[in-house]
Amino acid sequence: VVRHTISITISNSGSTPAHTYQIAIPGSMFDRLASINAFDNAGKELDITRRTTDQNEKATILFDVGIDPLATGSEMKIRVTMAFIRILAPLPANIAQNENQLVKYVDNHFFYSPYPTVYQKTEVRLPSQAIESHSEEPPTHAK
Repeated sequence: VVRHTISITISNSGSTPAHTYQIAIPGSMFDRLASINAFDNAGKELDITRRTTDQNEKATILFDVGIDPLATGSEMKIRVTMAFIRILAPLPANIAQNENQLVKYVDNHFFYSPYPTVYQKTEVRLPSQAIESHSEEPPTHAK
């Protein structure tokens, strides 16, 4: 299981109060999505509903997160957690019992969002310090 935890600062630059925030997931990842949850800054779980749309259904899956009315010019923070399955690939596929197993993890460097993103920090936590290789999108560093 791979878990994504995303802290989001929502800013309402529209002319009316906002009642929902959309979360986008690439269509290629949807069949691997095991769970999705959202919480406000106080830790209260927010309602999430899958948005039904026929346009670009395979390209992007959208979820509506219900938020307390957010006035024009206001900001709020939410935290979204997503769990994905079947995303780690063992390399090689078969090993002897006494060999160490490598795992390949492929994902995007960037948060997939239907909104303009002002700031982003991506942190990947692994159960081991042994990293054979990783891609870099500046500024990147492995601890």
